[in-house]
Amino acid sequence: MFAISATTQSLITAVQKVKRNKQDCAQLLENIQALLLAVINLHLKSETGGSLPPATLAHIGKFTETLRKVHMFVEVQQDGNRIKHFLRQNEIGNLLRACHEGLQQAMDVFKVNILSFQCGTQLDYQVD
Repeated sequence: MFAISATTQSLITAVQKVKRNKQDCAQLLENIQALLLAVINLHLKSETGGSLPPATLAHIGKFTETLRKVHMFVEVQQDGNRIKHFLRQNEIGNLLRACHEGLQQAMDVFKVNILSFQCGTQLDYQVD
């Protein structure tokens, strides 16, 4: 959980300096917020005092990797150099796709419905 916390804190700081693709960054952060709530809820509802099964920990580990990819994407969006951005456009597109795929996998695993989250509906999170 420390890695998730540290990466999220750094991501919050980094997103404030974004100059490009603000809409993509905002969408990624909305999805991350819903997933963070799901992970926190899993810990709170754990029947073993916060200990989670190895399979669930593996899913949380994959989510942590995705958070790091999102962080890299957001950092790239801070650069105002148009030429550099243009030359790295394919790499940035692949990174964005990987972020969306990783977050979607996490939402599927943690059964997060982003529409319910955005509407403020109380969610009950589970893990496959």
